[in-house]
Amino acid sequence: MAAVILGEEGWKSLIPFYNRYLLYKKCWNGSYYFAALSMIIPTVILGVSSYIIYTGGYGYSFGIVLGVLAMITAAIPFVMNLILACKISKAFGHGLLFTAGYVLMTDIFTLILGFGDDKYQPVTA
Repeated sequence: MAAVILGEEGWKSLIPFYNRYLLYKKCWNGSYYFAALSMIIPTVILGVSSYIIYTGGYGYSFGIVLGVLAMITAAIPFVMNLILACKISKAFGHGLLFTAGYVLMTDIFTLILGFGDDKYQPVTA
C-alpha cells in the first residue's frame, strides 16, 4: 500500500518493515523517526524491567515501575497506528468502516489497497 502511495509497484506492500517505513514517511510528513522510536522505546523498557524483575537487581519495585512505564508508553504506537489508519482511509477516499477494517485486519486491507484500483489523493491537514 505504501508503494502505491509513492507511485511504486504494489508488491512493495508485501515487505512489512519497508511498507511501514514508507507509510510513516508519507503520512507523518517526514516525522517517521519519532514513529520508529515510539515503537522501540516501550520494547526496550519492557525488556529492561523484565530483566530487573527476573534477576532481582535494583529491587523488584524498580522493575515493576519500569514495567508500568513500558505499558504506558506502549499506548503511543497504538494511538499513532489508529491515526495512521484514519489518514490512509481518507487518502484513498474511504470512510470510517474501512478505517475499522484496516485497524482490525491491517495485512488484508494493505493488500486490498496495494493491488486494488483505489487512487491515492493527498489529504491536507
